Parts: sequence; structure tokens; C-alpha cells
Amino acid sequence: MSAHTPRELGLLSGSTWARQAPGEQVELVAETGEVPPAVVEQILAAGMGDRLALDDNADAELAFWAGFVHAVKATVIASLEARSEEN
Repeated sequence: MSAHTPRELGLLSGSTWARQAPGEQVELVAETGEVPPAVVEQILAAGMGDRLALDDNADAELAFWAGFVHAVKATVIASLEARSEEN
């Protein structure tokens, strides 16, 4: 089992996803705090669903998605700050 908590896994996954996903999807997650069902399905199918199912914490999936959304928001803020420093 991974040494990372479900929330930490969410933070790592959300940060990676936010740097790779289309901008409009990233902005939607950052603004609404909700992850589109297609994105949820893709991430769970890529192995995260199995990983979270192994966790003893009954709220593992909830913690993962909370971390994911937090990381997406943080990535958007960092991107905006970097752009403002360039100008």
C-alpha cells in the first residue's frame, strides 16, 4: 500500500491532472469544486479506484476528491500568479 494518505494522493493527482487537462475543464473544477463524471471515471478506472478500495478509511474516496479539487484550485491560482508576474 502507498505511504500517501487518500488526501495526499488526491493532491498529487489533482496537480498532475490540472497541468495536463484542457483549460476549460480545469477552470470548471476550480470554479465549481466539482469533478466532471467523465474525469472521475477516467481516474478511478486508471487504478485509483482499486487503490482507494484498499484503504481502511471509509472516507478514503471523499478525502481523495477533496484533495484533488484543492490541488486543481491551487494550480490555477499559481498559474494566474505566474502570468501576472510576467506582465
